[in-house]
Amino acid sequence: MKAGIVSDLDSFSLEPIPRNPERRDFQTRASFRALSGSRIVCHLTVGANLEDIWKRSGEFAAACPEIAARPLFLHRAEGVDYLGVEFVEGTDFETLALQGQLKAPKASSLIRNLVSCLDGTFQESTVSAAQLEMDALFASIGESPVFSGLDQRFLQEFVFPLIRQGVRETPPRTRWTNGDFIPCNVRIDLQGRPRLVDYEFACRTHFHGEDSLRWAFFSKGLPKEFRGIVPFDDTSYMGSTWLEAYFLLRQMKLSAETSANTMAISSTAAYVRDRLLNLVSAYHNGFQSSLFYKAMLDGPPAGPVGFPIGMAQLYWSTEGNFSEEQSSRLQVPYEKETLLRFKLPRQSGPLHLRFDPIDATGLVHISALRVHLPQTGQELLAMNGQTGWQGLRVCSGLHRLKDTPEFNSLSWSTDPSLLLPVMDLGPTGQEFAVEVGIRFTPKLGDLPALLAPPEAAGAGRQPESPDENRDSTPKEPGAVLTELAAAGSRVAELRQSLAQLEEGERNVEVLEAKVAALRSELNAAEKAFHETLQGRLRETDQLEASHRAYVESLHAQNDEIRRLEAVNRASGEALIELRDQLTAAQRWLGNLRNRALVRLSLAIHREKWPL
Repeated sequence: MKAGIVSDLDSFSLEPIPRNPERRDFQTRASFRALSGSRIVCHLTVGANLEDIWKRSGEFAAACPEIAARPLFLHRAEGVDYLGVEFVEGTDFETLALQGQLKAPKASSLIRNLVSCLDGTFQESTVSAAQLEMDALFASIGESPVFSGLDQRFLQEFVFPLIRQGVRETPPRTRWTNGDFIPCNVRIDLQGRPRLVDYEFACRTHFHGEDSLRWAFFSKGLPKEFRGIVPFDDTSYMGSTWLEAYFLLRQMKLSAETSANTMAISSTAAYVRDRLLNLVSAYHNGFQSSLFYKAMLDGPPAGPVGFPIGMAQLYWSTEGNFSEEQSSRLQVPYEKETLLRFKLPRQSGPLHLRFDPIDATGLVHISALRVHLPQTGQELLAMNGQTGWQGLRVCSGLHRLKDTPEFNSLSWSTDPSLLLPVMDLGPTGQEFAVEVGIRFTPKLGDLPALLAPPEAAGAGRQPESPDENRDSTPKEPGAVLTELAAAGSRVAELRQSLAQLEEGERNVEVLEAKVAALRSELNAAEKAFHETLQGRLRETDQLEASHRAYVESLHAQNDEIRRLEAVNRASGEALIELRDQLTAAQRWLGNLRNRALVRLSLAIHREKWPL
């Protein structure tokens, strides 16, 4: 009543809402539907220490009012908090999907509408701020009893550096999330609008990409058509090794803090352990240089759904010298067409790229390769079956197979690499992205077909001898392997003979890089010269305008002087004329006094009016 939710208590009632009995706060917290008559007025939570949820709910509702449940009141009495939040009438997404009450296309549209509201809260940030948030998670994990001393050392040695590198390489931005973006926390209200509930972990975070991983992980129990829904436009997070490691650590921490079921915690810990071991092993190239780790972690890492995965790595440089500090890694599932999206930091000048497609031996199929500027959409490089693969050069560990629409190659080492053509990003720093469509298989069953010459090359040709038709049947695997060994020897000989050519090509690339650098310097110098010249021209125009104004002022002053001189001359002439008139009048008066009549009149005047 104090909050103005109901006017009287006569028709007020509470209906309990079932809660998860495995939560630690199951005995100390309860949830209800608060009703006034038959009308639901709010979702009421009763328990201790609800102030943090009240604060998070208010901040999330202010940031995303279209999809949030509004917090209504927080009341405390005798150490118990009463938190009222808008009750979203409707059904959660998970239930609708499982009961077949929602079609996949409509579901995808609803989720994307919800995500667009979250994406509307993006803000630019700094790497240091992202690192502070990361360090806060690391510190809380260090205090968790789930990880023993040896576990802590393993995390410090292998897992934390992996996450730190990813944070440094990712453009820092923050976005709001409810902290638990899963299907059962999305409710479709009575008007058919998607709403996001449960704000216990709501915050503005740098690790918003975790929402993609959380949604995919907790959607596994949905029907197949719903598991393919991708809520977020940016799918690069789905193959991000460092972000998955962050997600796993945070999930382990939340499970330990909120769950009272020790078996569930142990199951989560086992999954987190296995996945982190696989991720770290893939990141460190299967620990090939370690005698002990390689023995413990031998075998291909398994993906989230049991499929083996490999690791692709992209290096960038301005001079052609590549290092781990300037590289990015993404996972490559085996036997699956995958689109890798590398988002890389700002660079300027010449751009050298080296792509290591896989860290295993097998067949590599590249269907497309694209380099572009995300901010402007400008495409710097595009290679596919239609444009061809000119300029894409095998550096090491690969053998190019016969021409097909795909770039097919045999990886015969655990560190194969390709060199892309050198590109120029110009003098101003720009973010760029690289996309690669790739499929990898460790199985060599398709290798004989790929090694065979193109059909068109032998069409219509008659055999030169009867021996050519003798081995028309498929060859045995041993024969194929023998031929492969012979081909490998021949490749080694050719590689040795091509070493000098490759060295020459590298020298050419160095020269091209220097030319590109000089061109960039020349462009910068020309730009500076033109800017300086424009500045001087503007100064000259200003001086000319000032000079014209000064000359016009001088002319005006001269005109005024001439006018004053004319006035002075006219005044002098008038004065002379007045003087002449006065002299004439004085002369006339003198003459008048000399006349007799005048003298007589004067005498009479003096006699009659004596003084």
